[in-house]
Amino acid sequence: MSFYSTPKEPLMKNQVEFLEANMGENSFYKSLYDQWTKNRGLSKKQIACIVRGMTKAGLIQPIYSLKQGDNITISASMARKKAEELKLDAFFRNLEVVKVEGETAKAIQVVVKFKSDIATSCHICGRGLDCDISRATGIGPVCANKLGFVRPTLKDAPKMLEAIDKYAERVGEIGPIWLPKYSLRS
Repeated sequence: MSFYSTPKEPLMKNQVEFLEANMGENSFYKSLYDQWTKNRGLSKKQIACIVRGMTKAGLIQPIYSLKQGDNITISASMARKKAEELKLDAFFRNLEVVKVEGETAKAIQVVVKFKSDIATSCHICGRGLDCDISRATGIGPVCANKLGFVRPTLKDAPKMLEAIDKYAERVGEIGPIWLPKYSLRS
């Protein structure tokens, strides 16, 4: 193997059939087919192009790193950026994936909805929460003020949770939006 050559990967039967069916309409697929017949293999990038074409044609289902129902947390800076982009009062950091629309190596396109739950950091800004009321509601006093929520006592925390849920319900599903993978937190 020379310095400039890339390792060749074998094609699956359905990939070869896809190339054969589309090489008359598409010169790129014809060149891939010609290379495959000559070398009996293609590079990983070339195979990825075939898979992308098969996905667009509806012949195979895409495989995403996230799926419907997954809960994700995004960075506080990304939440602020999305709130600004979407002209929302706030964008929660904790999200539930409703639908995955697309994915690249660096980002994922999703439809999401806000998810509130007991937290150790604020759903809005990401700062640590140091009192029981804030942990129970998932929002610190400064962010609660910004959203117009009255700061409750521990006894009244359920009312604030109800207000948060109403806000999330009012906003509803958001997207499709692109989220850079670097902004996702575990």
